[in-house]
Order: sequence, then C-alpha cells, then structure tokens
Amino acid sequence: QPRNLAKLKADIASMRGLMARENAARSMWDIKHWRGGLIDVEFIAQYLQLRHAPDGPEVLARNTRLALERCAAAGCLEPGNARTLLEALHLWQVLQAVLRLVVEGEFDPDTAPAEIGPLLARAAGAVDFAALQSTILARAQAVKALFDVLLPLPASEPEPA
Repeated sequence: QPRNLAKLKADIASMRGLMARENAARSMWDIKHWRGGLIDVEFIAQYLQLRHAPDGPEVLARNTRLALERCAAAGCLEPGNARTLLEALHLWQVLQAVLRLVVEGEFDPDTAPAEIGPLLARAAGAVDFAALQSTILARAQAVKALFDVLLPLPASEPEPA
C-alpha cells in the first residue's frame, strides 16, 4: 500500500534510535547493533521496500541481500549505494558468523587469543587485522552516512551513540 513518506521515514528513524539506545553497541565488534552495522543495512532495505513496493512489487524480498539487489535493479537505489550496502552486508554477515563460531560472549581483540584476529581478517578477505579494522570503520561510516541521508532522525530524537 502507498505510505505517507514523512511518517514512514520518521517511524523507521525513531525505531532505529530506540534500538540504538536500548542495545547500545559497546564496540565496533557488535556487528549487529553498531551504527552503520547490520541493523542499519536491514532498516535501509526494509525502508526501500516499504517506500517503493506500491509502485513496483518486484522490490519485495525475504532477505536483505535480495531486497537490495531488487531495489537497485528497479532503480530505487543508486548502483554505488547498492554496492556500498551489499559490500557492508557481506562483511557484517561474514564477521558475525565467524565471531559466533570462535568467540563466546563479546569479542575483545585485546584479550582474545592471538589467532582470532588473523582468522577474522582472512575470512573477510583483508590482508591483516589492522586492514580489517580500517575496512570495518570505513564501511560502517558509509552505511551510517547513507542511513542518515535516507532516514534522518527527527529533530526530537537525540543521536544515539
């Protein structure tokens, strides 16, 4: 169904703000909740589907990757932005999967066994752990910037940490 675009944006941004406050990421390794992380990519994909499905139901998909690909193919998402989101999504999913397999609880690179950093780097296709950390920061910043353009927080909502 067609939706009120201003209300849709405000509702999604407000929900993301609430989630960020209630599930504040403690580090960049909280891949899911960190700003620019998995939840932001998922919210963008859901927003694009809700916004554009009334005019083009072909954008609808059950998974985030396919939704982003369909939105790009339908012209609802610029190719560069689609690439940014898809690359971030892939990285977040790889890191999340590896971390779930090898770390119990939260990952702290300062206290984790030495082999975990190189393992994460290899899984993500980075040359080393430092390069992986740089890539994570860059991808998260790019996703957050895109989120902030598409779904800016209402003036009444403080920016989550």
